[in-house]
Amino acid sequence: MYDRVGPRGWSVVIMPQEIIIDDRHGRPHIHPPKKQGDPVPIHSRSFEEVREIVYSHVERNQDVVYRQLLEELR
Repeated sequence: MYDRVGPRGWSVVIMPQEIIIDDRHGRPHIHPPKKQGDPVPIHSRSFEEVREIVYSHVERNQDVVYRQLLEELR
C-alpha cells in the first residue's frame, strides 16, 4: 500500500489489486480493481481519515475486500 499527498491532491494505492483512492479530479473517489469500471464517488474525507479506514480494513480482513471497503468509505 502506498499513499501520497502532492500539490494536486492526495492518493492511496492498494497493490497488487491496483485499487486507487484519490481526490485529484475534484471530490474523493475510488477506482475499482485493475481499472474494471468507472471511479465511484465516496464521502468527502481527509487524507488521514481515508488512509486510516484503508489500513484498518486491511488489518481486520488480512486482505482487501473491494465491496466491503467501498461501503466503509461511503
